[in-house]
Amino acid sequence: MRRFNAIGVGVLAALVFAALTASGASAASLELLLEGTPVAKGDPAAAGVLVEECIQFSTGTVTANGKSKDKASFTASAFDECSGSATLTGNATSVGLSSAGAAAFKSKYTLTVPGPCIYSIGKFSVEFSVPGKVLGAGEAAAKLVKAGSSPSCVKKTTFPIFADVGTGPFESLFEDELV
Repeated sequence: MRRFNAIGVGVLAALVFAALTASGASAASLELLLEGTPVAKGDPAAAGVLVEECIQFSTGTVTANGKSKDKASFTASAFDECSGSATLTGNATSVGLSSAGAAAFKSKYTLTVPGPCIYSIGKFSVEFSVPGKVLGAGEAAAKLVKAGSSPSCVKKTTFPIFADVGTGPFESLFEDELV
């Protein structure tokens, strides 16, 4: 298992400016807040992912809040960058945040690592503290994409993954954090 790039983790945490805060007295529901105010359905949302020294951000909207599972849908990749020999393309498509502190992502990621080995990542989950920021680590199961991959690549593997969810358009998050 590879270690997380400490600089990459710091950059990911810094770029996701408005991390959602989970609170509530009941384990049956989860209230997502931004600066103390509940986030409304339709508000902008962003997700950041770090895998194999690659950072990727997706943008979309909050689709449910104040439920036992709050949700956001993502429609586009806003930013991606890799500092090592891997590449990551695609974006997160949705996330479900449970009151138990699990963020279940669906995605359309393609991760290429030296070999070359090309993997698709369709879903993964990370754990986070309730109450707390939706920020956590987990593992992503990856399936080999045979086209373009070396015959020596393993067919299925896992990669450590670090993810965060925030609100607001990605562009404003990025600009606000750099000012």
